[in-house]
Amino acid sequence: MDLNIKLPEDVKFIIKTLIENGYEAYIVGGCVRDSIIGRNINDWDMTTSAEPEKVVELFDKVILTGIKHGTVTVVINNNHYEITTFRNDGEYDDNRHPIKVEFVKTLREDLARRDFTINAIAYNEECGVQDYFHGISDLNNKIIRTVGDPVLRFNEDALRMLRAVRFSAQLGFRIDENTFESIKKVSSNIVYISKERVRDELNKIILSDNTKFIDLKNSKLLEHLIPELNDINNDKLLQLNNMKNDIIIRLAVLLMNLGEDLAENVLKRFRYDNNTIRNVILLIKHKDFHLDSTINIKKMLNIIGEDLIYDLVNIKKAQIILSSDESKNNKLNLIDKSLLNIKDIINSGQCYSLKQMNINGRDLIELGYKKGKNIGEVLNHLLNLVMENSKLNNKEVLIRIAAEITDK
Repeated sequence: MDLNIKLPEDVKFIIKTLIENGYEAYIVGGCVRDSIIGRNINDWDMTTSAEPEKVVELFDKVILTGIKHGTVTVVINNNHYEITTFRNDGEYDDNRHPIKVEFVKTLREDLARRDFTINAIAYNEECGVQDYFHGISDLNNKIIRTVGDPVLRFNEDALRMLRAVRFSAQLGFRIDENTFESIKKVSSNIVYISKERVRDELNKIILSDNTKFIDLKNSKLLEHLIPELNDINNDKLLQLNNMKNDIIIRLAVLLMNLGEDLAENVLKRFRYDNNTIRNVILLIKHKDFHLDSTINIKKMLNIIGEDLIYDLVNIKKAQIILSSDESKNNKLNLIDKSLLNIKDIINSGQCYSLKQMNINGRDLIELGYKKGKNIGEVLNHLLNLVMENSKLNNKEVLIRIAAEITDK
Protein backbone atom coordinates (compact mmCIF):
# COMPACT_ATOMS: atom_id res chain seq x y z
CA MET A 1 0.00 0.00 0.00
CA ASP A 2 1.46 3.34 -1.11
CA LEU A 3 2.08 5.73 1.80
CA ASN A 4 3.62 8.39 -0.42
CA ILE A 5 0.97 11.02 0.33
CA LYS A 6 1.07 14.08 -1.91
CA LEU A 7 -0.26 17.30 -0.41
CA PRO A 8 -1.67 20.21 -2.45
CA GLU A 9 0.38 23.40 -2.24
CA ASP A 10 -2.36 25.20 -0.26
CA VAL A 11 -2.34 22.44 2.35
CA LYS A 12 1.45 22.50 2.56
CA PHE A 13 1.29 26.26 3.14
CA ILE A 14 -1.27 25.96 5.95
CA ILE A 15 0.63 23.21 7.76
CA LYS A 16 3.97 24.99 7.30
CA THR A 17 2.53 28.26 8.64
CA LEU A 18 1.18 26.55 11.76
CA ILE A 19 4.39 24.62 12.42
CA GLU A 20 6.60 27.68 11.91
CA ASN A 21 4.53 29.45 14.56
CA GLY A 22 5.14 26.72 17.09
CA TYR A 23 2.08 24.51 16.60
CA GLU A 24 1.53 20.94 15.48
CA ALA A 25 -0.54 20.47 12.32
CA TYR A 26 -1.57 17.45 10.24
CA ILE A 27 -4.02 16.40 7.58
CA VAL A 28 -6.47 13.99 9.16
CA GLY A 29 -9.41 11.70 8.53
CA GLY A 30 -10.86 10.89 5.13
CA CYS A 31 -8.19 12.69 3.10
CA VAL A 32 -5.44 10.55 4.70
CA ARG A 33 -7.48 7.37 4.26
CA ASP A 34 -8.27 8.11 0.62
CA SER A 35 -4.70 9.17 -0.15
CA ILE A 36 -3.44 5.83 1.13
CA ILE A 37 -5.94 3.70 -0.82
CA GLY A 38 -5.84 5.84 -3.97
CA ARG A 39 -9.34 7.34 -3.98
CA ASN A 40 -10.23 10.83 -5.13
CA ILE A 41 -10.12 13.42 -2.36
CA ASN A 42 -12.84 16.04 -2.05
CA ASP A 43 -11.85 17.75 1.20
CA TRP A 44 -8.50 18.27 2.90
CA ASP A 45 -9.25 18.54 6.62
CA MET A 46 -6.56 19.42 9.14
CA THR A 47 -6.07 19.19 12.88
CA THR A 48 -3.76 21.39 14.94
CA SER A 49 -2.63 22.17 18.47
CA ALA A 50 -3.37 25.85 17.76
CA GLU A 51 -6.61 27.11 19.27
CA PRO A 52 -9.11 28.69 16.83
CA GLU A 53 -8.26 32.28 17.74
CA LYS A 54 -4.59 31.62 16.92
CA VAL A 55 -5.52 30.10 13.55
CA VAL A 56 -7.60 33.19 12.78
CA GLU A 57 -4.60 35.42 13.53
CA LEU A 58 -2.28 33.48 11.20
CA PHE A 59 -4.32 33.54 7.98
CA ASP A 60 -5.74 36.38 5.91
CA LYS A 61 -9.17 34.93 5.18
CA VAL A 62 -10.90 32.75 7.74
CA ILE A 63 -14.56 31.75 8.16
CA LEU A 64 -15.74 30.99 11.69
CA THR A 65 -17.67 27.89 10.64
CA GLY A 66 -17.77 26.08 13.98
CA ILE A 67 -15.53 28.00 16.30
CA LYS A 68 -17.30 26.82 19.47
CA HIS A 69 -16.35 23.26 18.46
CA GLY A 70 -12.83 24.34 17.57
CA THR A 71 -13.30 24.49 13.79
CA VAL A 72 -12.52 27.36 11.44
CA THR A 73 -12.26 27.40 7.65
CA VAL A 74 -9.18 28.89 6.02
CA VAL A 75 -9.77 30.18 2.48
CA ILE A 76 -6.83 30.15 0.05
CA ASN A 77 -7.18 30.65 -3.71
CA ASN A 78 -10.97 30.28 -3.28
CA ASN A 79 -10.45 26.81 -1.80
CA HIS A 80 -11.86 26.07 1.66
CA TYR A 81 -9.94 24.07 4.26
CA GLU A 82 -11.41 23.10 7.64
CA ILE A 83 -8.94 23.26 10.53
CA THR A 84 -9.94 21.87 13.91
CA THR A 85 -8.08 22.21 17.19
CA PHE A 86 -7.04 19.01 18.99
CA ARG A 87 -10.10 18.27 21.12
CA ASN A 88 -12.01 15.83 23.27
CA ASP A 89 -15.76 15.73 22.64
CA GLY A 90 -16.91 15.08 26.21
CA GLU A 91 -20.48 13.89 26.84
CA TYR A 92 -23.20 13.70 24.15
CA ASP A 93 -26.82 14.56 24.92
CA ASP A 94 -28.71 13.75 21.73
CA ASN A 95 -26.98 10.73 20.16
CA ARG A 96 -25.34 13.11 17.73
CA HIS A 97 -23.68 16.25 19.18
CA PRO A 98 -21.34 16.74 22.15
CA ILE A 99 -22.62 18.99 24.95
CA LYS A 100 -19.25 20.69 24.95
CA VAL A 101 -15.76 20.13 23.58
CA GLU A 102 -12.50 20.46 25.45
CA PHE A 103 -9.26 21.32 23.73
CA VAL A 104 -6.48 18.81 24.40
CA LYS A 105 -2.71 18.92 24.11
CA THR A 106 -1.86 15.87 22.01
CA LEU A 107 -2.70 14.46 18.62
CA ARG A 108 -3.30 11.03 20.14
CA GLU A 109 -6.08 12.40 22.37
CA ASP A 110 -7.70 14.02 19.34
CA LEU A 111 -7.54 10.87 17.22
CA ALA A 112 -9.00 8.82 20.08
CA ARG A 113 -12.36 10.61 19.74
CA ARG A 114 -12.82 9.70 16.07
CA ASP A 115 -15.25 7.15 14.70
CA PHE A 116 -13.26 4.46 12.87
CA THR A 117 -9.61 3.46 12.88
CA ILE A 118 -9.31 4.12 9.15
CA ASN A 119 -10.38 7.72 9.80
CA ALA A 120 -8.04 8.16 12.80
CA ILE A 121 -4.80 8.52 10.84
CA ALA A 122 -2.91 11.81 10.60
CA TYR A 123 -0.01 12.93 8.41
CA ASN A 124 2.37 15.74 7.70
CA GLU A 125 5.56 15.77 5.66
CA GLU A 126 7.76 16.42 8.69
CA CYS A 127 6.51 13.64 10.98
CA GLY A 128 5.03 11.23 8.44
CA VAL A 129 2.02 9.01 9.16
CA GLN A 130 0.67 9.05 12.72
CA ASP A 131 -1.35 5.88 13.31
CA TYR A 132 -2.03 5.20 17.00
CA PHE A 133 -5.06 2.94 16.44
CA HIS A 134 -3.82 0.62 13.67
CA GLY A 135 -5.86 2.24 10.94
CA ILE A 136 -3.34 1.32 8.24
CA SER A 137 -3.57 -2.34 9.25
CA ASP A 138 -7.36 -2.13 8.94
CA LEU A 139 -7.02 -0.44 5.54
CA ASN A 140 -4.74 -3.28 4.43
CA ASN A 141 -7.19 -5.88 5.69
CA LYS A 142 -10.25 -3.95 4.47
CA ILE A 143 -11.93 -3.74 7.87
CA ILE A 144 -14.27 -1.12 9.34
CA ARG A 145 -13.58 -0.97 13.09
CA THR A 146 -14.37 1.69 15.68
CA VAL A 147 -11.72 3.51 17.66
CA GLY A 148 -12.16 2.04 21.14
CA ASP A 149 -15.45 0.67 22.51
CA PRO A 150 -17.99 0.50 19.64
CA VAL A 151 -21.02 0.82 21.93
CA LEU A 152 -19.56 4.00 23.39
CA ARG A 153 -18.78 5.37 19.93
CA PHE A 154 -22.31 4.64 18.66
CA ASN A 155 -23.97 6.01 21.79
CA GLU A 156 -22.02 9.24 21.28
CA ASP A 157 -23.20 9.58 17.69
CA ALA A 158 -25.79 7.13 16.37
CA LEU A 159 -25.19 8.24 12.78
CA ARG A 160 -21.84 6.42 13.00
CA MET A 161 -23.74 3.13 12.67
CA LEU A 162 -24.99 4.14 9.24
CA ARG A 163 -21.56 5.50 8.37
CA ALA A 164 -20.07 2.08 9.14
CA VAL A 165 -22.36 0.48 6.58
CA ARG A 166 -21.73 3.33 4.14
CA PHE A 167 -17.94 3.02 4.34
CA SER A 168 -18.28 -0.74 3.99
CA ALA A 169 -20.38 -0.23 0.85
CA GLN A 170 -18.26 2.51 -0.70
CA LEU A 171 -14.87 0.93 0.00
CA GLY A 172 -15.84 -2.72 -0.36
CA PHE A 173 -14.67 -3.40 3.23
CA ARG A 174 -16.23 -5.69 5.84
CA ILE A 175 -17.41 -4.48 9.23
CA ASP A 176 -15.47 -5.92 12.17
CA GLU A 177 -17.57 -8.52 14.03
CA ASN A 178 -17.49 -6.73 17.40
CA THR A 179 -18.39 -3.45 15.70
CA PHE A 180 -21.28 -5.10 13.83
CA GLU A 181 -22.66 -6.81 16.95
CA SER A 182 -22.54 -3.48 18.76
CA ILE A 183 -24.58 -1.86 16.00
CA LYS A 184 -27.25 -4.51 16.61
CA LYS A 185 -27.27 -3.74 20.34
CA VAL A 186 -27.87 -0.01 19.98
CA SER A 187 -29.52 0.10 16.53
CA SER A 188 -32.70 1.65 17.95
CA ASN A 189 -30.77 4.87 18.66
CA ILE A 190 -30.79 5.63 14.94
CA VAL A 191 -34.33 7.01 15.29
CA TYR A 192 -32.93 10.04 17.13
CA ILE A 193 -30.98 11.21 14.08
CA SER A 194 -32.56 13.77 11.77
CA LYS A 195 -34.27 12.27 8.75
CA GLU A 196 -32.26 14.46 6.38
CA ARG A 197 -28.94 13.15 7.72
CA VAL A 198 -30.18 9.57 7.56
CA ARG A 199 -31.41 10.13 4.00
CA ASP A 200 -28.02 11.45 2.90
CA GLU A 201 -26.26 8.37 4.30
CA LEU A 202 -28.87 6.03 2.79
CA ASN A 203 -28.36 7.63 -0.61
CA LYS A 204 -24.61 7.04 -0.42
CA ILE A 205 -25.24 3.40 0.49
CA ILE A 206 -27.84 2.95 -2.26
CA LEU A 207 -25.51 4.45 -4.88
CA SER A 208 -22.47 2.40 -3.86
CA ASP A 209 -21.15 -0.37 -6.08
CA ASN A 210 -21.78 -2.79 -3.20
CA THR A 211 -24.96 -1.42 -1.68
CA LYS A 212 -24.71 -3.52 1.53
CA PHE A 213 -28.43 -3.20 2.19
CA ILE A 214 -28.22 -6.73 3.57
CA ASP A 215 -25.93 -5.33 6.29
CA LEU A 216 -28.56 -2.69 7.03
CA LYS A 217 -31.11 -5.46 7.44
CA ASN A 218 -28.92 -7.83 9.46
CA SER A 219 -27.74 -5.02 11.74
CA LYS A 220 -31.39 -4.20 12.60
CA LEU A 221 -30.93 -0.64 11.37
CA LEU A 222 -33.37 -1.20 8.52
CA GLU A 223 -36.22 -2.26 10.82
CA HIS A 224 -35.92 1.02 12.71
CA LEU A 225 -35.50 3.19 9.62
CA ILE A 226 -37.91 1.55 7.18
CA PRO A 227 -40.04 -1.00 9.08
CA GLU A 228 -42.15 -1.35 5.93
CA LEU A 229 -39.24 -3.38 4.51
CA ASN A 230 -39.02 -5.84 7.43
CA ASP A 231 -40.14 -8.74 5.25
CA ILE A 232 -38.04 -7.89 2.19
CA ASN A 233 -35.98 -10.87 1.03
CA ASN A 234 -32.25 -10.76 0.45
CA ASP A 235 -32.60 -11.40 -3.28
CA LYS A 236 -34.49 -8.12 -3.65
CA LEU A 237 -31.73 -6.29 -1.75
CA LEU A 238 -29.07 -7.90 -3.94
CA GLN A 239 -30.93 -6.68 -7.03
CA LEU A 240 -29.83 -3.13 -6.23
CA ASN A 241 -26.23 -3.95 -7.16
CA ASN A 242 -27.35 -4.91 -10.66
CA MET A 243 -29.36 -1.77 -11.32
CA LYS A 244 -28.15 1.36 -13.07
CA ASN A 245 -26.37 3.61 -10.56
CA ASP A 246 -29.22 6.09 -10.36
CA ILE A 247 -31.05 7.10 -7.19
CA ILE A 248 -34.51 7.11 -8.86
CA ILE A 249 -34.11 3.60 -10.25
CA ARG A 250 -32.62 2.12 -7.10
CA LEU A 251 -35.20 3.68 -4.79
CA ALA A 252 -37.96 2.40 -7.07
CA VAL A 253 -36.57 -1.14 -6.98
CA LEU A 254 -36.06 -1.03 -3.21
CA LEU A 255 -39.61 0.18 -2.51
CA MET A 256 -41.40 -1.47 -5.44
CA ASN A 257 -43.21 -4.18 -3.50
CA LEU A 258 -44.63 -1.67 -1.02
CA GLY A 259 -46.98 -0.14 -3.56
CA GLU A 260 -47.46 3.55 -4.28
CA ASP A 261 -48.92 4.77 -0.98
CA LEU A 262 -46.45 3.12 1.40
CA ALA A 263 -43.50 3.98 -0.84
CA GLU A 264 -44.59 7.62 -0.93
CA ASN A 265 -44.86 7.65 2.87
CA VAL A 266 -41.28 6.36 3.17
CA LEU A 267 -39.92 8.95 0.73
CA LYS A 268 -41.74 11.79 2.47
CA ARG A 269 -40.52 10.60 5.86
CA PHE A 270 -36.93 11.07 4.70
CA ARG A 271 -37.69 14.45 3.13
CA TYR A 272 -36.94 13.51 -0.47
CA ASP A 273 -37.63 16.31 -2.91
CA ASN A 274 -40.94 16.34 -4.80
CA ASN A 275 -39.35 15.49 -8.15
CA THR A 276 -37.65 12.39 -6.76
CA ILE A 277 -40.87 11.27 -5.05
CA ARG A 278 -42.89 11.82 -8.24
CA ASN A 279 -40.49 9.85 -10.45
CA VAL A 280 -40.05 6.95 -8.04
CA ILE A 281 -43.81 6.61 -7.56
CA LEU A 282 -44.42 6.74 -11.32
CA LEU A 283 -42.00 3.84 -11.83
CA ILE A 284 -43.65 1.84 -9.06
CA LYS A 285 -47.16 2.62 -10.34
CA HIS A 286 -46.39 1.45 -13.86
CA LYS A 287 -44.04 -1.45 -13.08
CA ASP A 288 -46.45 -3.99 -14.61
CA PHE A 289 -47.35 -1.95 -17.68
CA HIS A 290 -46.80 -3.88 -20.92
CA LEU A 291 -44.59 -2.28 -23.56
CA ASP A 292 -45.35 -4.88 -26.18
CA SER A 293 -46.99 -2.61 -28.75
CA THR A 294 -46.38 0.79 -30.31
CA ILE A 295 -49.61 2.24 -28.91
CA ASN A 296 -48.78 1.05 -25.37
CA ILE A 297 -45.31 2.58 -25.61
CA LYS A 298 -46.76 5.89 -26.79
CA LYS A 299 -49.26 5.89 -23.92
CA MET A 300 -46.47 5.26 -21.42
CA LEU A 301 -44.29 7.96 -22.99
CA ASN A 302 -47.20 10.35 -22.57
CA ILE A 303 -47.55 9.45 -18.88
CA ILE A 304 -43.93 9.27 -17.68
CA GLY A 305 -41.77 10.83 -20.40
CA GLU A 306 -38.64 9.75 -22.24
CA ASP A 307 -36.17 9.46 -19.34
CA LEU A 308 -38.43 7.41 -17.08
CA ILE A 309 -39.52 5.01 -19.80
CA TYR A 310 -35.90 3.99 -20.30
CA ASP A 311 -35.58 3.60 -16.52
CA LEU A 312 -38.70 1.43 -16.48
CA VAL A 313 -37.35 -0.79 -19.27
CA ASN A 314 -33.95 -1.10 -17.58
CA ILE A 315 -35.61 -2.17 -14.32
CA LYS A 316 -37.71 -4.77 -16.13
CA LYS A 317 -34.63 -6.05 -17.99
CA ALA A 318 -32.48 -6.34 -14.86
CA GLN A 319 -35.25 -8.16 -12.99
CA ILE A 320 -35.66 -10.65 -15.83
CA ILE A 321 -31.90 -11.29 -15.95
CA LEU A 322 -31.84 -11.99 -12.20
CA SER A 323 -34.90 -14.25 -12.31
CA SER A 324 -34.91 -18.05 -12.69
CA ASP A 325 -37.77 -17.87 -15.21
CA GLU A 326 -37.38 -20.56 -17.89
CA SER A 327 -38.72 -18.15 -20.51
CA LYS A 328 -36.29 -15.36 -19.58
CA ASN A 329 -34.59 -15.39 -23.01
CA ASN A 330 -37.90 -14.81 -24.77
CA LYS A 331 -38.76 -12.02 -22.34
CA LEU A 332 -35.36 -10.40 -22.86
CA ASN A 333 -35.88 -10.49 -26.62
CA LEU A 334 -39.23 -8.74 -26.17
CA ILE A 335 -37.59 -6.11 -23.94
CA ASP A 336 -34.89 -5.47 -26.56
CA LYS A 337 -37.57 -5.09 -29.24
CA SER A 338 -39.42 -2.65 -26.99
CA LEU A 339 -36.23 -0.60 -26.57
CA LEU A 340 -35.76 -0.42 -30.33
CA ASN A 341 -39.41 0.59 -30.74
CA ILE A 342 -39.07 3.33 -28.08
CA LYS A 343 -35.99 4.75 -29.78
CA ASP A 344 -37.72 4.69 -33.18
CA ILE A 345 -40.82 6.49 -31.84
CA ILE A 346 -38.71 9.19 -30.20
CA ASN A 347 -36.14 9.63 -32.98
CA SER A 348 -38.74 9.73 -35.76
CA GLY A 349 -40.76 12.39 -33.91
CA GLN A 350 -43.95 10.34 -33.66
CA CYS A 351 -46.64 12.05 -31.60
CA TYR A 352 -47.29 10.80 -28.08
CA SER A 353 -48.05 14.01 -26.14
CA LEU A 354 -50.37 17.00 -26.39
CA LYS A 355 -47.48 19.38 -27.02
CA GLN A 356 -46.66 17.45 -30.21
CA MET A 357 -50.21 17.78 -31.51
CA ASN A 358 -50.95 20.09 -34.42
CA ILE A 359 -54.01 21.43 -32.62
CA ASN A 360 -54.46 23.17 -29.28
CA GLY A 361 -57.08 24.60 -26.95
CA ARG A 362 -57.25 27.94 -28.78
CA ASP A 363 -58.18 26.13 -31.98
CA LEU A 364 -61.04 24.38 -30.20
CA ILE A 365 -62.31 27.65 -28.70
CA GLU A 366 -62.39 29.14 -32.21
CA LEU A 367 -64.52 26.14 -33.23
CA GLY A 368 -67.05 27.08 -30.55
CA TYR A 369 -65.87 24.97 -27.62
CA LYS A 370 -66.43 26.48 -24.19
CA LYS A 371 -63.44 26.92 -21.89
CA GLY A 372 -63.21 24.15 -19.32
CA LYS A 373 -62.30 20.53 -18.82
CA ASN A 374 -64.21 19.53 -21.96
CA ILE A 375 -61.40 21.02 -24.07
CA GLY A 376 -58.86 18.80 -22.31
CA GLU A 377 -61.03 15.74 -22.82
CA VAL A 378 -61.39 16.45 -26.55
CA LEU A 379 -57.65 17.06 -26.96
CA ASN A 380 -56.90 13.76 -25.22
CA HIS A 381 -59.42 12.00 -27.46
CA LEU A 382 -57.67 13.46 -30.51
CA LEU A 383 -54.28 12.46 -29.08
CA ASN A 384 -55.44 8.85 -28.75
CA LEU A 385 -56.52 8.88 -32.39
CA VAL A 386 -53.15 10.31 -33.46
CA MET A 387 -51.20 7.79 -31.38
CA GLU A 388 -53.03 5.04 -33.26
CA ASN A 389 -52.58 6.72 -36.64
CA SER A 390 -49.75 9.27 -36.99
CA LYS A 391 -51.15 10.50 -40.32
CA LEU A 392 -54.01 12.16 -38.46
CA ASN A 393 -51.63 14.69 -36.85
CA ASN A 394 -52.54 17.35 -39.39
CA LYS A 395 -54.22 20.58 -38.30
CA GLU A 396 -56.96 20.55 -40.96
CA VAL A 397 -57.75 16.90 -40.30
CA LEU A 398 -57.86 17.39 -36.53
CA ILE A 399 -60.05 20.49 -36.79
CA ARG A 400 -62.45 18.57 -39.01
CA ILE A 401 -62.64 15.70 -36.51
CA ALA A 402 -63.12 18.14 -33.62
CA ALA A 403 -65.87 19.99 -35.52
CA GLU A 404 -67.79 16.74 -35.93
CA ILE A 405 -67.95 16.18 -32.17
CA THR A 406 -71.42 17.37 -31.17
CA ASP A 407 -70.93 17.85 -27.43
CA LYS A 408 -69.12 21.20 -27.19
